[in-house]
This record gives sequence, C-alpha cells and structure tokens, in this order.
Amino acid sequence: MIARRKCNAMCVVGCVVASLVATHAQGDYNWYGIPTVEWLVDNSDIIAIVEHEDADLRVLVALKGDGEAIGSDLRPPETRVSWRIPPKGGKQRVVFVSEGSLLLGEIGIGRPLSMVTKQSMHGSSYGVTQFGRVLLTASELIDAINDRIQASPPVELPESSRTPWRPGPELIEEQGLMVRADIQFPFESTDELFSLLVPRTLEWREHYVQQLRNGDACERIHAIHCLSKLADKRSLDEIDVALSVKDVAPGFRPYWSSSNEKTMLIAEDVQSAAKSALDSVARE
Repeated sequence: MIARRKCNAMCVVGCVVASLVATHAQGDYNWYGIPTVEWLVDNSDIIAIVEHEDADLRVLVALKGDGEAIGSDLRPPETRVSWRIPPKGGKQRVVFVSEGSLLLGEIGIGRPLSMVTKQSMHGSSYGVTQFGRVLLTASELIDAINDRIQASPPVELPESSRTPWRPGPELIEEQGLMVRADIQFPFESTDELFSLLVPRTLEWREHYVQQLRNGDACERIHAIHCLSKLADKRSLDEIDVALSVKDVAPGFRPYWSSSNEKTMLIAEDVQSAAKSALDSVARE
C-alpha cells in the first residue's frame, strides 16, 4: 500500500536548507554539524522512503513506525547549529520524522548523474555513522538504518554535568552529544570543520574506551576528546590512565593549520591531551 499525503514540500525544503546548510564562521573556519545515522534512527518515530511529486508526498516503504502517520506539514527542528546534510536531489528520499511532523533529516537516494559527476565527497555521501564512517551508496544507508533498528535497544547514559542548562525550547543538538569529528575525517578541509551529533549511549562510550586503550596517537587523542564530552566517572578514569601512557604507535595528521603544528603525534601528545581534557572538566 502506498500512502499519499499532501505536503507543502517546497516550503519544507526551503526551511530545511536555510536552517541546516547556512554557514557559521568561527575564526577562519566554517564549522558544521552532521547528524549521524544512529542518532537519526534512535530519535525518529517514523523512517520512510518517500517520493515527492509536486505538492504530494507518497510513502513508498516504511522502515520504522507507521508511514501513514507522517504529518502534512513537516517542519525543521529548533537549532543553533549549521547542519551539513547529504543532498536531497531527486524525488525519492529517506525521511526521519519525530512526533509525526518534526523533520529530523531528509536524504536523497536517487540523484541526477550531473550531481554525482560534479560533487565533492560530501555531496556524494549518503550519511555518516556515529564512529565517522562515510556511507557512499544508498544501499549502505538503508543497511545502516535497518541494522540500527534491528539491534538491541541502546543503553542511554545520563546527561553530562558539562551539558549547560538553557531556558526555552530544547534544541535538537541537546538531544545527543556534539563531538568533534576525527582528525582524519574526509570531509574536512582548510576552511571547513565538522562535529558529529551522536547518541549518548553505553555502546558509543565503550567504543572510545577501547580506542583510547589500543589506538595510535591520533586515535587516542580523539577518544580523549569524545570521552571528555561525557565526563562520567568511567570516562574520566580512562583519561586519567592516559596521563602516563608510554607505548603508543605514532599517528599522523592529514593536514595542519600552521607550520608550528606537528605532523606526527606520539605518546607525549596523548599525555598532553589527557591533561588538557581533565583540566577543562575540573574548571567546569
């Protein structure tokens, strides 16, 4: 059964593009956020493959929830972040909907050939996982969505003491963790930096606990950053151990912003990152 809904699609697309793709300059960089596939799945009541046709929205396949319940007036969420999402090009798209009408994300799965031949890696992508893996085909995206839906329910961790209280409506970025993308994240350039919106779960924490114990220097430094965002006892204990780490494989920056930055990072850099993270948490 294909459900049919009236939807001011052009209005929705215009609102989402304006709120999610506008740049936000910080110093010499434009800083963007990317909602990860796991975050989108966990926070969506309905996930469906839909087709836009003029002002109509047809639900082709419901991957999660009841596609019939998608509202007619989809709206973007409250946010202060400049989001960088995969392109919506083409009629067929995956939509992530919360509460029937809150459009958390919309990703095109059929794209004109002209887009593919002219796009950057970001423009050719179909999403990013919570651990920074870039999905490069529509099939990878659908597989990642289904894997998350079919997995055991994630064990959510309590909010960090570092999460500030803010009056007014809850911002979408406050319903997870905003963490800096890995130093080797392929979308980054000399003028664009990225953070990932990830679910605050036990699975996510344990991944970075293991990375802090076993990764090379770059991987451990990134793990320190991620765990410091949680700032719970287990995370801080693991960072504390890194203060005296000795046997670490070197890691290499893919680029640097000044000639003073080191290309190769070693154990001493991991120790320094751990100290900075703990000092930062203590100040808060």
